[in-house]
Amino acid sequence: MKKEALVFALSVSVLWSVSAFGSASMDKNLKNSETKSFIKKELSVQNKKIESASSDALKGLHKTFEAMRDLRANKADDASKLLAGATKDFDVALKNNPDLRLVPIGNDVYMYQFNGSVKDIQASLQIAKKMLQENHLQSVRELLAPLRDELDITTYYLPMDLYPDVTKIATKLLHKGKQKEALRELMMGLSMIEGRHTLMPLSLLDAQNSVLMASQLDKSHQKDALAWLDRATQSLQKTLLLGYTSKHAKEYQKLTIMIEDLKAGIKANNKVDKLYHDLKQYFNHVLMITRKESRKLDSDSVWNHTKVAHKNATKEEDKDIVNFAHKSETDAY
Repeated sequence: MKKEALVFALSVSVLWSVSAFGSASMDKNLKNSETKSFIKKELSVQNKKIESASSDALKGLHKTFEAMRDLRANKADDASKLLAGATKDFDVALKNNPDLRLVPIGNDVYMYQFNGSVKDIQASLQIAKKMLQENHLQSVRELLAPLRDELDITTYYLPMDLYPDVTKIATKLLHKGKQKEALRELMMGLSMIEGRHTLMPLSLLDAQNSVLMASQLDKSHQKDALAWLDRATQSLQKTLLLGYTSKHAKEYQKLTIMIEDLKAGIKANNKVDKLYHDLKQYFNHVLMITRKESRKLDSDSVWNHTKVAHKNATKEEDKDIVNFAHKSETDAY
């Protein structure tokens, strides 16, 4: 399939780079599988958005893509049947849930992992400040560019208050023999798809994972438990220095305090089950509000991801319209 033939392909693309965390002693105990586990867990959370979506709405969307493919092949009758089926699917979805507004249909997920330590970040920031004072802006950009430690998540949504009308309009155009106009209408409908962007700090996920690892150790492994909790503290500090805490500074501060209280309890040989429980619950709370913290992409950004020029789509016969796969896949692992 040629690149310019791409109309809409949603996938999960994960850029993986192995890096060291924490102190040298912790690095020896850190295995790749442990690092991957909490990232795979977050990817699973993101994919569940798609899996929990309205199956009827997704079937309807898929049929509109099949209809576009048939229109490209001058199979107007087949396309008309598909659009009729799509309309029925959308009607069922809205009947089952009259308040249905946005249906998640796919994710783009990229991972950027910072390979350095807290000290490395602090050093880079100090150098950057000095460079800015000397107006070395281009050098500052290059210096700060690697300071990203995040899952960069874009989720695409089908607006059910708008998109079903597209199939009805396209069907009417087909009944009037206006095949090219029907295809153009369906393709214009892609611009209605909404995109929402979320950043999930990897260091926050790592901090949560470190607490979970510590909680699985008994009193005979006090030193290892404290090492994991030290790592959790370092990861939260990394999140702070990389600027991911600006909207939820109080929550991150509370996490840090709770970890320090837990470490003190372990050192005093106190019972810490309740402290672990409360800390894990609060991590879940912070992760929940972080996942909800998203911004809507402007329509041009989403459309650039989905478009082909209408004149090319309607006139050039050597281009295929790809089938839409509503369930994202990843081969990163």
